[in-house]
Amino acid sequence: MKSLWIIPHLLAASVTPVLAQATAPATAEVAPPEAMKSVLLPANEPGRAATQPAALSNTRSATRNVRVWTESRPDVDGLTAFLYQRANELAPAVVRLPGTTAGEWFSVLPIAAANWVELRMEVNLVAAGARPAAKEFLDEMVTAVETFLRDDFRRWRLEQAEPLEHARLDANRRLQEARARLSDIRAKMRQHADRSDVSGKGIADALTKLEEERQKLELDAMGKGARRDALERQVAAQSAAVEKKTADDPIAAELAKVVEAREQKAKQMQAMAAAANASQADVTDAIAHAAEARAKLLERQRDAGGEAGGEAIVLLNRELLTLSVDLHELDARLHYVRRHLDGLRSASDLADDAQAAETEWQEARAEWKSVTDELRALARSTARPPRVVVTGGTANVPVETPPGSGGGGGSQPKSGEEH
Repeated sequence: MKSLWIIPHLLAASVTPVLAQATAPATAEVAPPEAMKSVLLPANEPGRAATQPAALSNTRSATRNVRVWTESRPDVDGLTAFLYQRANELAPAVVRLPGTTAGEWFSVLPIAAANWVELRMEVNLVAAGARPAAKEFLDEMVTAVETFLRDDFRRWRLEQAEPLEHARLDANRRLQEARARLSDIRAKMRQHADRSDVSGKGIADALTKLEEERQKLELDAMGKGARRDALERQVAAQSAAVEKKTADDPIAAELAKVVEAREQKAKQMQAMAAAANASQADVTDAIAHAAEARAKLLERQRDAGGEAGGEAIVLLNRELLTLSVDLHELDARLHYVRRHLDGLRSASDLADDAQAAETEWQEARAEWKSVTDELRALARSTARPPRVVVTGGTANVPVETPPGSGGGGGSQPKSGEEH
């Protein structure tokens, strides 16, 4: 039977285990289709043994009209074939006839409409040795109709749910693979970029900012390096000029003569003191006068250097010291920027791969959600179940003829209608 036998309470009982998995997170374990079959479609039960009533109805012929209400046209051929098969299975136990003769004494006439099918079943047990249980046989056949509808519905539920479950499993697998790939790429990007934000925009913004910083630092280093070179040349020139000016200063030259004379006198006094021709006080005075002369010479040389530009050399040297510190700082900052720029460029190279993995992950997630929603919708299906209603039937009971009635011995059938 096709997708026409839709019974909500069976639907809930059949699909609830599958939906319990379908509504679980994407990373949860999902039962394989084989396990799902064992939930949705239990193993077929063996044929039901015929019910043995305490007393037979003693009927050799009977009819039963069964109407099955459905929302769409049922599989009439499949139901009819099943009923003939079931009749052969029941024949030995119920009416004591061979299990291959049902077509001779049992018939099914189906009448199909848009939303229902009516089955007119008839039993005529004229064969010798048949057990007079026509009514009981048709009771079993009504049960067979219900069994067929129930089993066929469960098969339909499996046919509906199994492809969706396969699709959900496949989407879940692709979802996990895409998530793992995306996580791996992002981990590599964080390692290269040395930052937590590895989005395409975040990497691009950081790369642009560091490029600008690198250019600024390189310009500063270039400017300060050029200034340091110029200052060094200027200091060297000024130093040479001051040295020349100091060497040519006449006052310093005269003071140098005074220094030389007083140093010679100090040496003479020391020699005389050693010969006891001069006192120690005279030696001390001579040494002091020599030192005083040297101090005046140095003072004059300093003044002469200042007049020649010596103060400018002091200022230039001070600036050279500051520039040297600044250049060391710029070099450290440039090293940091260049190292991080290399990492950001490597992370940027992975941005396209990360975007592709994220797109794949989003597609797999959307597919997984879509299939899960379909499974949920299948569980919430509001299709009405097929209704099996016995609309009428008859059962003929043979009646014994009273002795002496002129009709001879024997029995005549008694017709009765059952509702």
